[in-house]
This record gives sequence, C-alpha cells and structure tokens, in this order.
Amino acid sequence: MSGYIRDVGGIGFAFDATPDACLTDPVKSANVGQASVTCGPVNAVLDNDTSTYPAGFWTTFKSGGVTRDVSVAIGTLAAPVIGDAMWSWPLNQTSFQEVEGNGFVSINLALDAALPGTTPYAPWGFVLHALGAETGANSANNTTHMGATGATTGGIFVYHLMTAAGGAGTATITMQDSADGSTSWAAVTGATSGALPTNGATTIPASGHVTLASSTSVKRYLRWQLALATATSATFFAGFIRKQ
Repeated sequence: MSGYIRDVGGIGFAFDATPDACLTDPVKSANVGQASVTCGPVNAVLDNDTSTYPAGFWTTFKSGGVTRDVSVAIGTLAAPVIGDAMWSWPLNQTSFQEVEGNGFVSINLALDAALPGTTPYAPWGFVLHALGAETGANSANNTTHMGATGATTGGIFVYHLMTAAGGAGTATITMQDSADGSTSWAAVTGATSGALPTNGATTIPASGHVTLASSTSVKRYLRWQLALATATSATFFAGFIRKQ
C-alpha cells in the first residue's frame, strides 16, 4: 500500500547549553556543538498501491529499525523549486503504526536522530533540484547561491534517487559550483552520489547524506548535475547544507 503524507510533524534542532551554576547546583555536562535533531512523527493515509517498483509506502516503510535519509523541501506558496529551504538529516525509523479510521487506514512513522548534529552543520539547507525527472546533463545556469556571499568550505550533499527508466544502468547525481553563476562550472570534490544502479526495486530508491571534507572549497553559485549510463531518465531530489 502506498500513502499520501499529510504532515511530517515538527522539524528542527536544538543545542543543550551548559547552565550557569553555583556550588550548590548539580553538575551538568554538555557536548559543545552537538545538537538534538528532531523530525516527525510522519502521518499519512494509505491507498491500495502494492507495487514493488516504484515502491509504495507500505513496501518501503513497513519495517522499523532502519536508518532513513529524511528530507523536507519547503516551497514558498508553491511547490518547492531550486533555492527553496530544505530540512534534511539521517534519522532512525523506530516504528510503523497503523490505525483504521472510517473508511481509511492512517499510519504513523516515529523517527529518532541517527547521527548527532555537530557544528558547523545544522539540518537546514537549500534545494538544488526539486523532485522531478531529468533525461541528461544540466547545461543551464539554473543556479542558487544558497545564502552565501562568497566561497565557503565543507558542507553536506543530499540526494534521493526515486525512480529511473531505460533498463539496467547507472545514474550519478553530483553538484557543480561557479564563482559567478554563469561560467567555469566545475564538480565540487566529494559531492556525488556515486554511480547508482537503475535496475529497479532491488536498488531504488537510493539516498544519502555525503559530508564533504572540511577543507573542500564550495563557491557561491551551485547547480545539480546528472550523468546517465544506459538509463534514459532519472527522477531525483538533491540539496546542499552549507557550513554554518
């Protein structure tokens, strides 16, 4: 069974500050820069899609105890587009609960942080490519500056490959940068999904959070890039979290 997601609950992060204390107060420790990342629960209404590829909601999420790459793209009075805000982090799915209603079945996914949020990274970034299909390389200057005024270093590259067409092949999702947004586009070191197999339910969907080396230079303007081998199209989402 597939589903229609109604809401994703609260999303955010918070840091546990070390309190001021006097001699009579209890001792409290805090890891400097380590955030508590929260998302969910995810609530959805199930339908009767039992397909295995593209996988329906039931097929994908019926088992708990799995780490999920969760991304929430936030549009501005419209569907998300390049440059819109994105919340994204690896989370553990701790449960899958079903509740029968009046003529429908609703589900609830509970999520918990799989990785601690450590400075200089927070789970907020920007959309590089809103979920949709592409048939080849990106030659347009459809860019975003991701809130930066110049080059920064490091970051987290986010990708979700949802479906592909054209048979058994590969799809590689990457990120390129440019100083001015129109010339000298070049691949950002480490910002790649690697060659993802496109042979159906055994390998797709595929996703990841790729942390760049802290010394990796990332110029102001960014764009998505796609390389297909044998596969003729790929439906994917991509985003980037700059160092804070």
